[in-house]
Amino acid sequence: LAGVISTNPAVQMNDMGIAPGSTSTKAKMNPFIALKGRIPCLVSQPVKKGQWVIPDVDGKAKGVDYGTPGVNSFEIIGIAIHDSENGEVEVKV
Repeated sequence: LAGVISTNPAVQMNDMGIAPGSTSTKAKMNPFIALKGRIPCLVSQPVKKGQWVIPDVDGKAKGVDYGTPGVNSFEIIGIAIHDSENGEVEVKV
């Protein structure tokens, strides 16, 4: 796990001429990865402020409470900054 797919990156390294927000095949095969910061993240279920955000299915994430058994620390993407809305949450990575 390296980071979160970014929909609007501040820095585009090796951008290959792909415009932010592009839905082309080239853009899908070479997504921008956010490694640090406040990042919007797609979630598969509602997430509450303060929950850990970990990977789930279909490239989306889910929220789990602090201290949830069975969660490997290497899985944690970040912490939800606020409650999720419309299948997206802002995460502090």
